[in-house]
Amino acid sequence: MVTFIKGDILEQDVDMIAHQVNTIGIMGAGLAAQISTKYPEAVMSYKQFCTMNKNNDIIGEFIPCKVYNEKLNKRQLILNCFTQRGVNLRNERHTDLEGIKTCFNKIKEEAKHAFPNGCTLAIPYKYGCGLADGNWDEEVLPLFVEIFGNEENINLFICKYFD
Repeated sequence: MVTFIKGDILEQDVDMIAHQVNTIGIMGAGLAAQISTKYPEAVMSYKQFCTMNKNNDIIGEFIPCKVYNEKLNKRQLILNCFTQRGVNLRNERHTDLEGIKTCFNKIKEEAKHAFPNGCTLAIPYKYGCGLADGNWDEEVLPLFVEIFGNEENINLFICKYFD
């Protein structure tokens, strides 16, 4: 199931929060920068993975990192999703659509085993469509609907912070 909600994604009472990261180990903008400030452990595992795999194509992979959300008084998983090639230079697409499809299908399958009674997953509104230049309405959103639209075990929340 796919549901749109309003609010700060880092304050949502969900089991997992997924966000796009590049393959070179830099979390410098957007939600990634906010996560790096709030959850430095998520950055450390991400950078370590990038360093260990610098000669491999890691598009479509993801790194889960357990964090503790003090405001919610609960543990959550931050999912660093390798769905962006390179860093953001304006007027160049860096979002990899096949990478999104591969990554989130892997997340869906692993979540079914890790959360047999169901779980919640949040992604930011227009995932991969800011600096990474994906096309939300025509390409990215349809991928998420295809992957999670009929899924009964995982509720996907698309978080829109601003109106």
